[in-house]
Amino acid sequence: MNLRRLLLGLAACTPSLPPKPAAQPGTSSVESGPQDITAATASRPAAPAPLRPAGGVRLVFEARAADVVALPGSLVALDGDLIHLRGLDPATGAELWRTRRHERPGGVHTLYPLGERVLLHAGEVLAIVDARDGALLEHREMWEYGDCELQIFRGMYGPRGREHVPWGRDDVACGFACGCEIQPFDCTLGTRQRPFSGASARVYHSKAAPHDDVCLNPPRLLGRVKGRTLAMLPVDFGHRLAALDGDEIVWRESEQRPVVNRFSTIAGDTARDVCWALDHAEMAVWTCSTGRLLWRASQPDGALLRERVTLAGDRLLVERRTAGRNTVEALAVMSGTRIWKRELAADRVLLVDAGLPDPPRSDGVVYLRLDPATGRTLAEFRLAPKESLWRDPAGGYIRAGGAAYVEFDPEGRERRQIVRDMSDTTWLDEHFIVQTAPDRLTVLRRSTLDVVLSAEGQFAVVESTAALGPGVLLLREHRKNEPLRIALLRAEP
Repeated sequence: MNLRRLLLGLAACTPSLPPKPAAQPGTSSVESGPQDITAATASRPAAPAPLRPAGGVRLVFEARAADVVALPGSLVALDGDLIHLRGLDPATGAELWRTRRHERPGGVHTLYPLGERVLLHAGEVLAIVDARDGALLEHREMWEYGDCELQIFRGMYGPRGREHVPWGRDDVACGFACGCEIQPFDCTLGTRQRPFSGASARVYHSKAAPHDDVCLNPPRLLGRVKGRTLAMLPVDFGHRLAALDGDEIVWRESEQRPVVNRFSTIAGDTARDVCWALDHAEMAVWTCSTGRLLWRASQPDGALLRERVTLAGDRLLVERRTAGRNTVEALAVMSGTRIWKRELAADRVLLVDAGLPDPPRSDGVVYLRLDPATGRTLAEFRLAPKESLWRDPAGGYIRAGGAAYVEFDPEGRERRQIVRDMSDTTWLDEHFIVQTAPDRLTVLRRSTLDVVLSAEGQFAVVESTAALGPGVLLLREHRKNEPLRIALLRAEP
């Protein structure tokens, strides 16, 4: 069977989005056409049980799609035919536009929300669509071979699933990671930039067995600061830290004494233009955009089991855990001068205003909130097994996941506690708490912990839901060989 016949056969077995409410006055549709290209030939599976939320919560719409993402003020869904994209109004579910992105689908299709645009990665093809009106801004072949992962970085952080990424030309970088190669590209135009490849070797386990191709020094993107993309580039059989401006290498670290190695933990702060790297032997801090080394220091405590560096004002808080010690110290960003240092108990984990570890820890640790200026303890949050600590979008912290739900103010003082089984908590905002057990979805009203929706199925919260604002919940349900079932809930005022 040739590839074209196989793909057409798969499309014939996959239903598209059902008809949507008519577009509101003043909206336009990029393309009109049948709402379900397979309705006459496909045998539809049994319909899922309807979702019936409790009072105070409105089911805005349900639909079927191959994928869906949320952006501020809009939704974009990929039809089950893998050819059409739709724009949906998150307030009403009305279709705002529909566009045909290409003729023949191929490969895995994935949507990525970036600013007011959506990037569609489909096998070897990249399509860029304006989420406001469905205009196809770019459609091009990006890679000729191999499996590639599309990566989007904002500052020095990413990729983080498929959360909505606010656009900024100076701090957002895009690229494909393809095994032993990276292919950076312009995020808005899709224009390919200079690719980089690592060295690979063939490993034979026996004369009769097929060989494995092993990448010895894979390149990787690190982020973007002040209009320059940071990357680890292969050199001989090692790596060198470098900054790229389009196809040009603006700077590359010294080959005589490199700042980082392949196994370094690398991060930074774009607002301060400061980057740092930490490994088992030493720590280094430099200016991200220029590569100017600020300082470096050896690690006196031996091999690290865990390390984390966080910027807090004019100092770096450095956590190190070795086989025998657990310490945190504050170092001056520009000089590396130690300001204070503390020994911590083995179960302590530093909690700073920059954020919590991702995903939330749930292994019986104690979060310790310190004053960055002095190292003095401000609050402790003790977690039992299976419990997690969340940052409250309304301010403060939330402990959930075990036998009770507890809210704390920003200073760590308990605000309220409700005894209730909070296991399987996977998402929360100001209005909703979501629990996703195997084959069961439970949505709670956060103010009372009353159940507002319970349904069987393999549900998950769409990663980009937060782009729609508080009190809006975009869900997807995996249904084996069917397209996704998507549903949008909205808290009523």
